[in-house]
Amino acid sequence: MSTSKLSPSLQALAEIEKLVLNQESIFYSRGIVERLIADEVVKTQDKFGVPEAYIESKLIVNSVRKNLVAKFPHLDEQLNMLPLLDKDHWDEEHLLKSAMVEYRNHKPFEYTNGLSSGLHTGRFMEEIAYIDAIINEKPRHTEMNYGRRLSNLLRRQEENQTQAAKDKFKRGDYVQKAADGKGYTLTETFLYSMTDVVCIGLDIRIKNDGDNCFELSVEGKVLTWYDTLREAIMSAEDRLKRNEASVITDVFSKARKGLPWGEDANHRGFTKSTFEVLIGAKDLVIPGEVAFSVVSGGWKEFEVVEEGLELDNPKCAVGISYEQAEAFCKHLRSSLSNSKEVSKLQRRVADMRAALAQTEADLAKAQADSLAISQVNTLYEDNNFLITNGVYSKLTRGIMNMDGTVERFDGEY
Repeated sequence: MSTSKLSPSLQALAEIEKLVLNQESIFYSRGIVERLIADEVVKTQDKFGVPEAYIESKLIVNSVRKNLVAKFPHLDEQLNMLPLLDKDHWDEEHLLKSAMVEYRNHKPFEYTNGLSSGLHTGRFMEEIAYIDAIINEKPRHTEMNYGRRLSNLLRRQEENQTQAAKDKFKRGDYVQKAADGKGYTLTETFLYSMTDVVCIGLDIRIKNDGDNCFELSVEGKVLTWYDTLREAIMSAEDRLKRNEASVITDVFSKARKGLPWGEDANHRGFTKSTFEVLIGAKDLVIPGEVAFSVVSGGWKEFEVVEEGLELDNPKCAVGISYEQAEAFCKHLRSSLSNSKEVSKLQRRVADMRAALAQTEADLAKAQADSLAISQVNTLYEDNNFLITNGVYSKLTRGIMNMDGTVERFDGEY
């Protein structure tokens, strides 16, 4: 079909179709955008062919944009010739859809590798939407919902490549049966591929612990457990790397304090000799003992810190050994705790004394009131007053009720 007779919009569609689509890509439902996304995901694969999970979409889109522009220098120009979204119409894409229909009407109906022209058109429209979302960041010719599907394309590529890596995984490439029959040891090829760890002279094993879990151990010291053998193999390098970092941190900390560190190394599967091999390979040297200080402050009230650290806290002691600093720090904490306890008890005694004084005053007042009441009762009794229900009444012989009535009686009251 000659494109010289087409309008600018249709001419742009023809050029874009020629640039970014071909029969093979359409047949396999992988346009240029998905292929470029797949290439970016491949770059994140590890040695097992597994890509990074949940890659940030923005990073991938930026890379794909650069590759699109580099691969098709005039693509953005062709894209700008397409109809813009009609914000006043319920179907904002209707102008582009109309142009697409007109373009197809100029092209004879055909089948391409089993796909009808209609299906080919639908995928072409979708590919334009992906390109629009990537080139313009905010789509100018297609609706945003196509742009959101870019993240779906990315997740699909991650899943596809992860599954492909799983299908290609062969246990024998990484582990072999241990000579004593207890689990698996790492193959030399796999060990040499671990550029971030030093495994010289160490017995590293993966074995089933009997509870359908696989434990990773160094010289019999279990580091962690995994659900599957494949997961244990794929995670081995990272876990061994963290184990090495931890043992170096622990040992160096003990060395600076002037304390024995052999047990710390052994706890993570290293003897003194294998630990020296480890730090030698990393060009490190075990530090000597350093001086410590005791400073006030912090949630423990007093802390032991290495001499020379720049702290604003007041120093209680300087230039002493770690053990001396810890003993002095413990003494200060104990003294402070005891002082706080004494102050608390003193406050309690003061409060109790104040309460006792108040109680004694209340008692004296109550006793005085009681004496006054007894004197009044005597006075009223001498004058033939009867006290009934708290009401005083002068009667010869009778009882005053609450309602003020009086009942007389002949007997003794």
